[in-house]
Amino acid sequence: MPLTLQDWESIAVIATCIGGLAVWLWRSRFPTALATVVTNVDRVLHEVTPNGGSSLKDRVMKLEQSHHTLHESQQKQTDALHRIEEKVSHLSGGDGKNNAPSF
Repeated sequence: MPLTLQDWESIAVIATCIGGLAVWLWRSRFPTALATVVTNVDRVLHEVTPNGGSSLKDRVMKLEQSHHTLHESQQKQTDALHRIEEKVSHLSGGDGKNNAPSF
């Protein structure tokens, strides 16, 4: 059964209504949604861009530096302990047992 002129008019009216609703939604919601996205992107950029101490990036860099400093300190202490153990081992005869003379 072919479509009549009245059927085509009804389809055109429905399509026009749907198109008008889409345009209205686009114009009323899109600018607000876009502004929200821009605001959120700006916040993220603020956090991941070094800015002298208040960004997340600055805090991560400070933690990395502290970790590196602690690691270096621990390594120096470990090296010093090994040197002391070597001296004690040498003084005790080299086998780790206390070979000091007894009186």
